[in-house]
Amino acid sequence: APFGVFFGEELERVTGPMHDLAPSKLRVVSLQELLQSAIDFSRPVCSHYHVTVQSTGITEGLVVDAYGRFSVALGFLLGECAKVEPDRDITLDSFVEPLYAEISLRGTVPVTALHIVRTLIEPLGGEIQQDAGEIRLRLAKA
Repeated sequence: APFGVFFGEELERVTGPMHDLAPSKLRVVSLQELLQSAIDFSRPVCSHYHVTVQSTGITEGLVVDAYGRFSVALGFLLGECAKVEPDRDITLDSFVEPLYAEISLRGTVPVTALHIVRTLIEPLGGEIQQDAGEIRLRLAKA
């Protein structure tokens, strides 16, 4: 399979130590950069499943990240969506509120994938929800 599931040491190799979120490890990143990094991260698996990803909506805004976790989490999520529903287009819609940025997409993923994403983003103030065929991620603004 072109896209592995990350657990334990492999997850930490990609996203940094799960327990090390000292202020010196935090980084401010633009929402647009985060979206592009996630799309790039997911490209091999999405290509394998004949899925294209595009981004719409507001991409101005800054979010707080550490070790690129948000990009990895969103990229992983896109890959899981491609596996569940191949041969389609995925559109990431984003908007910015005073305290957070939200990214949404149509699709469903297994509960295990939601758990992996939650593990990556919740320590940084992020949230993920899946309801009625829509997935929403909220990221803390810088």
